[in-house]
Amino acid sequence: RLSRMRPRVTHGLIALIAAVFMLQMFLGSGGYDPVVATVLGANLSSRTLSGEWYRLITANFLHGGMLHIYLNCLALLSLGGALERLLGRWTYLTVFMVSAVGGALASALYNPGVPSQGVSTAVFGLLGAFGVLHLLKALPIGYRQTRGWWTFTLGVNAVLPLIVDVIDVAAHVGGFAVGAADARGPGREVRSGGTTTGFGSCGDVSRRGCLGRKLRPGL
Repeated sequence: RLSRMRPRVTHGLIALIAAVFMLQMFLGSGGYDPVVATVLGANLSSRTLSGEWYRLITANFLHGGMLHIYLNCLALLSLGGALERLLGRWTYLTVFMVSAVGGALASALYNPGVPSQGVSTAVFGLLGAFGVLHLLKALPIGYRQTRGWWTFTLGVNAVLPLIVDVIDVAAHVGGFAVGAADARGPGREVRSGGTTTGFGSCGDVSRRGCLGRKLRPGL
């Protein structure tokens, strides 16, 4: 059953993010240091677009403080854990990485001179992928969300940048768009109760009683 599958990739990603954050704190003498973040690979447009392309990856594993890493990892645990069960580990990891890189690239292009970091690029990509699966009716019953859940989730994340001006909107939008596009890519299948099914055909399989989890609304 899907609910019994341990999301090992998600757990591994969170462990890696936590380890990188501890390194940031250690090098920053117990606090966040933007210089340390830049040295470790934060996404600084002038350097990224000048050939330091590795920053499109490394920036996603850096964070700007305890609240930043806590909220991102909480969302990753909830949404990532569900998608890892649905897509399988390798497909899930692919969606995660292309969303992370796509979001970071969008940030570098639209936020020149502003350093960016955080795994929210990938989290929004996973949300975009989840949304596509929902629209295509490819989700097992236990994983489908109500219209109210989607309204609340998208609404909160649309309003937050108006309140918190440090939120990187370009990174979120870029990650969301890339994740949504990748979820509809060739060969994408959704698991249901130990089997896989193509998009749009999940309903018959899901009636076997596949167990699911409700997702937390906040990102």
